[in-house]
Amino acid sequence: MVSLPGEVSHYNATQVHEELMGALEPGVSTVILDLTLTTFFDSAGLGKIAIARRLAGVYHIDLRVVAAPSSQLAGFFASSGYDRVLAIYPTLRGALIAPRGSRADTRSA
Repeated sequence: MVSLPGEVSHYNATQVHEELMGALEPGVSTVILDLTLTTFFDSAGLGKIAIARRLAGVYHIDLRVVAAPSSQLAGFFASSGYDRVLAIYPTLRGALIAPRGSRADTRSA
């Protein structure tokens, strides 16, 4: 599990990148990206998630993102289209107990 800080921007994008790449290693089956404490996210953060998504696909890793439907991040993912390509869960518990390869629908949560 990778928990991101309150703000993800170009100022800490390198640190976020290193944390994500450290978790996405061959042989890992699932990585949970916990954004429950994240209140600000800019395009640099989105770029790092795009890289993580591609790498997870290459390594056949189930990448799960936790973001509350009421958070600003949910709107950010919706406006960028990432809500259609990422498995986004409304709670950490939901991401932890979901079967491998399942998709959450944050709009119904």
